[in-house]
Amino acid sequence: MNDENNIIEENINKHTKSKEESLSKEESLEETNKILKEQIDSLIKKNEEEKNNNYKENLANLANQKKKFEEEMDNLKKYTMQKVFKDLLLVLDSLEMGINSFNSLKDEEDINKIKKTTINILEALQMTQGLFLSTLKDYKVENTPVEIGEDFNSNYHECVSVNGDIEKNKISNVMMKCYTINGRILRAAKVIVGSKESKS
Repeated sequence: MNDENNIIEENINKHTKSKEESLSKEESLEETNKILKEQIDSLIKKNEEEKNNNYKENLANLANQKKKFEEEMDNLKKYTMQKVFKDLLLVLDSLEMGINSFNSLKDEEDINKIKKTTINILEALQMTQGLFLSTLKDYKVENTPVEIGEDFNSNYHECVSVNGDIEKNKISNVMMKCYTINGRILRAAKVIVGSKESKS
């Protein structure tokens, strides 16, 4: 009977031990699962924080680049305008010299001296015009010729008046020239356009 009891007791111990091992494995798995879940949650949180930080950093970089670009554009505009007006001052100086020459003729009675000075002033004005046109060309501003008799084109011409004696849509007179800058219209030519209907 002792042997039987020993066998029964042994079986009970094995079963208990197996149950305890099973419980221990289950608890261990639960603990491992819990740890892994915490690690995953931590990694997800860290990843979201990094994404958020990267987004904020990229946003800040874009804002800085935009500010730098705007400052550079502002400086470029200021420099360009400064250069344009500095170049135009040469034209103004030349015009002032011409005006001063005319003023010196106010009290002059010698007709030959008046004639000679007038010719000199005309030459100076022509030189001033050349200087001004050269300055415009330096800034890619050019005259687009408009011919009398050519068809009216609203892209290049602005009608300021009509002439009933000239064929319809034909330019009869150019009041102001057309100018372009880098190929784009700066100012359309101011023209008088014919309105006479052709007889069929």
